[in-house]
Amino acid sequence: MSYPNLVSAFEAAVRQERGDLVEVLAVLSDLSGITVDHGVFSRWRNGKRPVPACVQRYMAHRAAPLILLSAGLDISTLTADQLTSIALAFSVPEPTR
Repeated sequence: MSYPNLVSAFEAAVRQERGDLVEVLAVLSDLSGITVDHGVFSRWRNGKRPVPACVQRYMAHRAAPLILLSAGLDISTLTADQLTSIALAFSVPEPTR
């Protein structure tokens, strides 16, 4: 299966891990400093609202294994550090202030 965007892949990864989306939304709220509810998450998934860089990094880290597996890549030989490096490479930088 392919995923149309990072948010969809992240949501699939959370479900595959049998994670609680409500708990994950609380983590995303803490990371972003905004209240992330189902409506905000849906607007991110549908491209109607930009996803903060810190949230994109978190999503990429959680979704990278699933994305690579769905592309037919064997990730069994990758270390956690290598998966983290891949996820970071697909993330946008945090805005500088």
